[in-house]
Amino acid sequence: GDVAVFFRHCDPRITHLWLADLLPTERDGLMGPIRLIMLPESVDRSGFIRQENPEQAAAQYADKPWLYLSAQQLDHLNQAKRQCLARRLIEHSQQHFPQSLQGLDRAAQQQWAASCQRSAERQGYGAADEVMCWAKFHAVLGEDFPCAPGHGVYRQILAEAGVLPEQRLENLNAELTRQLLTDKEFSV
Repeated sequence: GDVAVFFRHCDPRITHLWLADLLPTERDGLMGPIRLIMLPESVDRSGFIRQENPEQAAAQYADKPWLYLSAQQLDHLNQAKRQCLARRLIEHSQQHFPQSLQGLDRAAQQQWAASCQRSAERQGYGAADEVMCWAKFHAVLGEDFPCAPGHGVYRQILAEAGVLPEQRLENLNAELTRQLLTDKEFSV
């Protein structure tokens, strides 16, 4: 859209996604006075991004935006964030819901985490803390949550008008807890 934001392209989490793919002339102008950016080898084998023509005029910060990003570019830049969140989701689920990842190899675990993120995003939850909370439902109720036939009460909670998103997550959690306790009572 027409949203202006401060873009920290030198943030190590996105530098390689952003600058490494640009042509040297584009990259040199965007790097400004920065001549060399060191990167972890796990991100880039060369370990750095260097200006090839440091005498080129640098882009300056100003009141008027000088850079416009397409939806595709933003999606590409958000890959690092999604990858970090996927690692956190897997670690969180291994600790708290190990049955959800039991027997899955690394690729399948990554796929499970991506599915969890997409499921949360479809319901309007994209912040890391929201997705981490959503992982509980995804792990306990399955990857088809909240669309499975037995999830009607959860869909009602998600569709309830006038309720803040944070409160919906709390209500979902209360219902899951109630359901688990009720099921436990009947199985004893």
